[in-house]
Amino acid sequence: MSKQSKKKKIKTVSAPKPQKKKAVSWFGKESRFYWIIAVAAVALYFNTLSNQFALDDGLVLRDNKIVLKGVSGIPDILTHDSFYGTIGDSKNLSGGRYRPLSLVSYAIEISLFGVNARVHHLLNILFYALTCAVLLRLLNRFIFPQNEIAAFIAAALFTIHPIHTEVVANIKSRDEIFSLLFLLLTQHYLLKFLNESKKSIHLLAAACFYFLALLSKENGLIFIIMIPLTVYFFSKEKRSGIVKYSAVFLAVAALYFAIRVAMIGLRNNNVPGVMDNPYVLADAEQKYATILFVFLNYLKLLFYPYPLTFDYSYAQVPYRSFTDPWVLIALVIYLLLGIYALIGFKSKNIISWCIIFYFGTIAIVSNILFNVGAPMAERFLYQASLPFVIVVTEVFRRIYAAAENHQPALRVAGISVMGIAAVWSAFLIQVRNKDWKTDETLFLHDVTVSTKSARANTYAGIALVRLCDAEKDSVAKRGKAQEALIFFRRSLVIKDDYMPTLLNMGVAYSRIDSGDAAEKVWAKAKSIEPENPNFSGYNNYLGIFFYNRGMRSGGLHDFEAAARDLEKATIYKPTDANAWYNLGGSYYMLKDYEKARRSWEKSLQLNPNLIQAKQGLMALPPATTGQ
Repeated sequence: MSKQSKKKKIKTVSAPKPQKKKAVSWFGKESRFYWIIAVAAVALYFNTLSNQFALDDGLVLRDNKIVLKGVSGIPDILTHDSFYGTIGDSKNLSGGRYRPLSLVSYAIEISLFGVNARVHHLLNILFYALTCAVLLRLLNRFIFPQNEIAAFIAAALFTIHPIHTEVVANIKSRDEIFSLLFLLLTQHYLLKFLNESKKSIHLLAAACFYFLALLSKENGLIFIIMIPLTVYFFSKEKRSGIVKYSAVFLAVAALYFAIRVAMIGLRNNNVPGVMDNPYVLADAEQKYATILFVFLNYLKLLFYPYPLTFDYSYAQVPYRSFTDPWVLIALVIYLLLGIYALIGFKSKNIISWCIIFYFGTIAIVSNILFNVGAPMAERFLYQASLPFVIVVTEVFRRIYAAAENHQPALRVAGISVMGIAAVWSAFLIQVRNKDWKTDETLFLHDVTVSTKSARANTYAGIALVRLCDAEKDSVAKRGKAQEALIFFRRSLVIKDDYMPTLLNMGVAYSRIDSGDAAEKVWAKAKSIEPENPNFSGYNNYLGIFFYNRGMRSGGLHDFEAAARDLEKATIYKPTDANAWYNLGGSYYMLKDYEKARRSWEKSLQLNPNLIQAKQGLMALPPATTGQ
């Protein structure tokens, strides 16, 4: 056979045939790659141990009343929406969130160690390291069974990919870690059953792990499609066998769905706001064109994960049309990928499996099937990065195998590229982990990336208000409050009715003692959401502000100004007897005796022992009546 014909065979290589391997001894020579992967995962994220809670950690842990009960809260965790302990029935969340497994783990940790961010971060790291080791096991045994180095390279690329920082550094994203971990175990034990043992215990283990994956996060449902495809690509099962074994996992999914409906109901909440329903303002063309543009951004982040940000919400990703060149480029790329996947399907080309896997993982979080609350997110690429690193490894493996006369040079080039990628990735991960240290560090960094996002600008303003409150120096306090106002104004330019902006902008004004500006912005907020519970505290502030200013005006004998402010004080604090009394005094000095009488009578209703008010009424001219 000629060299040319050999090369053609290499180029059309299909998914490798699994071969039975000996069990790994965790302390033997054959386990060295597993230890390298696990230790690397821990080392890369070790600096998150000094991080506190950030972003959505409050929703599932720090502020979740059910989780904070510890193990005694587990029954409630299993029977409620995941955010129930924080925001009740999650009416602003389409479809609800039933992800009890990660919440159960937090509850156990709280019972054992209390609310301890260091412990929660440590376990995130360990679960991630375990995921990477399990991935290597799956790759080594069934995906690249004849190439231990290829399996290691793919697992290493996954381990060091900076796109995973949000998942590992954000405690809340343990649901993502659990989901992929159990999905990998599902595939491992399914393929072990099919290719090695035919023992029912291994099929049962695969089914159990799949159930745990679904309890971790709903995106495991995509494996209803991936499981039969995995059986087809990586086993010798005939069509009947594929259908038979896939039915087992379909039954598991049906069981999960039944439990989910029983626990939180079958809901599909209408979310009218663009902040939590990213395409509600878009027409059909804009929606699907923008989704394609997001898909292009996902590919960019997989190849070049910089810069990273927690927020891609309105209007960081502007609506696009099909006349946009970038949308057309995305359309061409994804069409070519789809065509390649179809062409290689019959020959069981491993890249075809990866493309379908990738399409499935991003489709379920794309807002095509249902609203996921955001146009895109880096955590959505956690599972998608797995087929990506397998493709990268497989492409290099094929090039290396085909280039018989250049393999030494390719080996050096591959090692060099891998080394550079590892150093660069480690640097990015370490730096990004520090951004996740607190809400304040995260929000103030990421607003420099998500400059067009109303939410990112608002959260940066909130961070500065918090720093203002923690600051002891009066000049520095005022400076931080004024800086916060800059971000709030930017947010209002993007979305002028965003409630968190309006509420917190008023707080920032209050920190520089600008009650009039605070009153104005809170009035706008009240017109949008009059029942917001924050207004009771804001009204108290405004009542005190206008009372104090009114008293100062009265001391300067500016009784008209005093009356105006004290009138506002009684509006915001209608039960303040002193405000009513001093308002009466201002009207008395303005010779508006009827208003003075009504104010003093009101003060006495609130405090019958207020002698000054009684004296004021006695001092009124006899002509003043209650008519």
